[in-house]
Amino acid sequence: VTSAVRSRRTNTLHRVSLADVDPDAVCNDGRPAAYYWKRGDDPRSWFVFLEGGGWCWDVESCRSRDAHLTSDAWVGRSLSFGQGIMSRQSPVGDFNIVYLPYCSSDAHMADVGAEDTAAGVPFRGARIVRSALRHAAGIGGMISGDIVVFGGGSAGARGAMVHLDTLEPSGVVPQGVRLLGYLDS
Repeated sequence: VTSAVRSRRTNTLHRVSLADVDPDAVCNDGRPAAYYWKRGDDPRSWFVFLEGGGWCWDVESCRSRDAHLTSDAWVGRSLSFGQGIMSRQSPVGDFNIVYLPYCSSDAHMADVGAEDTAAGVPFRGARIVRSALRHAAGIGGMISGDIVVFGGGSAGARGAMVHLDTLEPSGVVPQGVRLLGYLDS
């Protein structure tokens, strides 16, 4: 496969730090979380994906997690997808794409500071999801009538299931957006 063919199949998403968006949207290690974004060829359609990776609940279980699931430090300035659901050849490949790496170890569902957890680490997954999606919707121009396919894999699917019915009523996405769930175990 030539590099020209490979580039036509590849979606490259660019890193957006949440440091200035919401200072409490942090990973387990306390560093600001980030999301990855690509403006689509179809501006009225969105695909939002929450990465999975299990979870932790106490000091021991959190200590045994891979560093890439507790920190944003390992992630680069961009991510490229040449295969799978976020590649160009996917049915959602030309949508606006928002990808949330998993660094909160809470299935994207909690909003608790380190001082209030048995693990001694912040669990801010829900805050990360809300802050990232609200920010992406703003910079991408999400409006009423847009289609948003919202989902994730494994722990990301669990988090997406919890958030799906709350995104519009809580103002994370505009009223009138057509939300669809994509829950992959």
